[in-house]
Amino acid sequence: MDSFDYTINYQLQSDLDDENPDRYANHYEAEILVYKPSGELLKIGRMFFSIVLINQIIDQNYNMFHVFNSSVPVLDFGLQFIDFNVNEYNEYFMKHADSDMYLENFLLITEYELLPAFRGKNLGSKILKDLYTRFGYGIGAIFINSTPFQQTNMDNIDHDHYEDDDFLKALSFDDSEFDEETAQLKIKAFFQRSGFKYLVKDYFYINTHFHQPKLMAADW
Repeated sequence: MDSFDYTINYQLQSDLDDENPDRYANHYEAEILVYKPSGELLKIGRMFFSIVLINQIIDQNYNMFHVFNSSVPVLDFGLQFIDFNVNEYNEYFMKHADSDMYLENFLLITEYELLPAFRGKNLGSKILKDLYTRFGYGIGAIFINSTPFQQTNMDNIDHDHYEDDDFLKALSFDDSEFDEETAQLKIKAFFQRSGFKYLVKDYFYINTHFHQPKLMAADW
């Protein structure tokens, strides 16, 4: 049993601009924290995710592509799985997903990282359960791109992203020891144990219209 006490700080910034496409997408950063014996909080992980408010986009006749185009990870998802001509999931998506799914509000996890010392402690399952219980209602699905964080970090470094990111520097690893295939298999096994279904192209999802016993089985 893990004796540490954890907490998550969810942060959302909302600019007061009616014309901003981010009015239709809530972009969150979640800090994963652990209480030190002194009572102070230590940041040990983070998660970035977006809730795309499809229902509002349709109700207010806003340009859906304009919303997706305001975020690179969200746009990558949309270009693969959404037909913007009819504002529905495309045939490619429906070929691999549940047949009863239709495009509505959804949550997309774009980054999910833990410091090495806090992996393998069942913490990841607890975080996903907390995310599901707090944000799972009012959305139709939760998606996550399961690209290993090492690969994501190497891509970011190659493109000079996060060059001043202290937390990224703490996620140190030896490139010579990184095996992308092995890491991907471990990640896939983790999400499947948590109740996520494999979609395609390293994406997993859960359909929130159905009970998720595997996800809810995580011990707080």
